[in-house]
Amino acid sequence: MPWLPPALMFIGIMGSVGIATRLALRTLSWQDLFLWSAVAYAIAALVVLASGAADMRFVADSWWAIATGALLAGSSIAFNIALGRGQASSVVPVSGAYPVVTLALAAVALSESVSLWRCVGTVTVIGGVVLITTGPRDVRRQAQGLGWLSPTLAFVAGMGAIGVTSRLALRTLGWQEVLVWTALAFAVVAIALLAVRQAQLRIVANTRWAIVVGALLVVGLVALQTALSTGEASSVIPVTAGYPVVTLVLAATVLAEPVTRRGWAGTLLVIGGVALITGAD
Repeated sequence: MPWLPPALMFIGIMGSVGIATRLALRTLSWQDLFLWSAVAYAIAALVVLASGAADMRFVADSWWAIATGALLAGSSIAFNIALGRGQASSVVPVSGAYPVVTLALAAVALSESVSLWRCVGTVTVIGGVVLITTGPRDVRRQAQGLGWLSPTLAFVAGMGAIGVTSRLALRTLGWQEVLVWTALAFAVVAIALLAVRQAQLRIVANTRWAIVVGALLVVGLVALQTALSTGEASSVIPVTAGYPVVTLVLAATVLAEPVTRRGWAGTLLVIGGVALITGAD
């Protein structure tokens, strides 16, 4: 399974992104954070283009690369909004449910098989999400409510679709070209935010965390595209959903967020569902 090492790398990166994002959002808006992510993608794209590893050629599957970039930009915005409203220990475990969307789309768009165990795993993942989002909450979670849930579900939909659009793009393109098109999508949104004066590249106390988020997203994209270039979306994406465990550990240690038994149980159900889905291959 040559796709497994980069998939595991993606788990560690995405598990850290949630924490770095929460730290950045202490003094930055999601719009400001998005700008720094766009800068990171732009730098990476320029390096790839300058090295000759990629070009802006347009082929049949370039549309899928553009779709991947647009979905990543939208998912990034949804994720930032969710983490601005809710705790990382709530948002990130629910966001790990995106393989459910990938499995459904992979069966339809890529004709990948969907077995009984994959269906059982999917139901288990949904059960874990329900466990995390319901039940008693501590004072801080009661104050925040569930305003974070809708953008988190938008992230789930976007990330779930990315596994399929990436596989379609990688039929004739390399991960380098996907990175370039993603950078272009982020640049378009960033320019729009600047044009309407909704964001600015200001340097404040937590800007360093915004830069960290941008760097992690770039490396994460490369790891994900590398994994998807050798493995099926219905295998790779469920494995990558293991990142909430990393986030929960970091949320408890770095952000001092309370992680209840219910939260851990829900997270384990999500991971267990992912294991069932993966083991069905």
